[in-house]
Amino acid sequence: VNHEFVREHVNNYEELRETVQKQSWEEIEKSSGIKKDIIIELSNLLAQSKNGVMVWALGLTMHKHATDNISQVANLALLRGWLGRKHNGLMPLRGHSSVQGSGEMGADPFSLPGGDYDEVNTERIEKVWDFELPKWPGDSVGVTIENAMLPEDNEKKLKLYYMSGGNFLETMPDPDFVKDALENLDIRVHQDIILNTSTLLDAKEAVIVLPAKTRYEQDGGGLSTSTERMIYFSPEIEGNRNRIAEARSEWKIYIDLAKRVKPENAHLIDFKSGQEIRNEIAKANPQYDGVQYLKKAGDVYQYGGAWLCEGGVCPTPDGRGNLISMDIPDNNAKAGEFKLLMRRGKQFNSMVYGDKDAFNHMGRYSVLMSESDAYKQGLEEGEAVVLYNKNGVFQGFVQHADIKDGNVGVHFPEGNYLVEKGIYENFVEMPDYVTDIKVEKADHFNANKDRQYYERPIPDLEDNPN
Repeated sequence: VNHEFVREHVNNYEELRETVQKQSWEEIEKSSGIKKDIIIELSNLLAQSKNGVMVWALGLTMHKHATDNISQVANLALLRGWLGRKHNGLMPLRGHSSVQGSGEMGADPFSLPGGDYDEVNTERIEKVWDFELPKWPGDSVGVTIENAMLPEDNEKKLKLYYMSGGNFLETMPDPDFVKDALENLDIRVHQDIILNTSTLLDAKEAVIVLPAKTRYEQDGGGLSTSTERMIYFSPEIEGNRNRIAEARSEWKIYIDLAKRVKPENAHLIDFKSGQEIRNEIAKANPQYDGVQYLKKAGDVYQYGGAWLCEGGVCPTPDGRGNLISMDIPDNNAKAGEFKLLMRRGKQFNSMVYGDKDAFNHMGRYSVLMSESDAYKQGLEEGEAVVLYNKNGVFQGFVQHADIKDGNVGVHFPEGNYLVEKGIYENFVEMPDYVTDIKVEKADHFNANKDRQYYERPIPDLEDNPN
């Protein structure tokens, strides 16, 4: 612990210390699945390091303990004094391009441009935009999909869904339920650069497709934001010989639609160019004040300076970081079951349909398993196996991998059939993609299934001699 940094810049140290001292090594090992000696080895490495950058990706975020996980990573950085100076900091890795930027533009129900959907930011944005914002910010993606299946008389019943990109059929848990929900909508609108499996589903009345230009074709160029807060200007690339005549810049589609929905407020969004939109961004999100000057390839702006919390001063009322104490969660491990971990790989997502992952040469239906677990289960590499639980069934092939005993890995989105819908992280409502499964040899599973469903006596037939 960097006690000097903690004294000068951190709150709640004694509370955290007291909480940790109450936790036994037995609890820690059981919940984490990691042995005491390995944890001590890592802690010694961290204690001997003068600098550190804490980097994490979807493995910490795509389940119900996501915010708790990140809070403890931040705790570690605060305890070591690893922020606010060169060669130190915290940085998440996002799953797609400019996820950071879209969030900072308010593209989720919990935020507005420049901050949270709270009273202070609501009042600020209403002054910038000159109209009143709704009091209710809306629901997360998972909840809205569930709302499509509500009774007709429910006030939250979803009847029209406007989707800008995305493929919920291949990104959300329980694809069969998602398919039913998307087909239960009256009208579905897909604004996208490609057709995907969600686009091809029916709806009760109509499915409308609005062809959009790619990020490299946007009239007037656009912006992309990286997780280190670098905002890049992305110019329109000239000379495209395969231009789709019907495709339009995304911002032009939004503006035309908004003018038709609320013609009385059309003058408030009468933008004529990408430059005018960047000027508006600089007003609506104070952190982005500077992007209006990005005009050509290579132009970049980093908000907040080279590193945040410079000198240990945090953006809190008292300028200090706040340590967060939490109890050890119960991972509910059951004998004979494995933890299923989703793997995004380097290649696969809901837009790429290759057969092999370029990163680890894993096939779409590979099941990553440690050699020792495979040996215990009597499984050879390449052998057909079935993963199953109450949610669904996945059939694949064993592939030995450097993965901890008690865990198996499959690719997202193929493994989504095993993930239960309706389980979300408490704060941002990220679906929980970690679940418990059983593993069986495919021939054993199928034989048991045949016996269960086909060899059961049928009294009517037994009593009838014919």
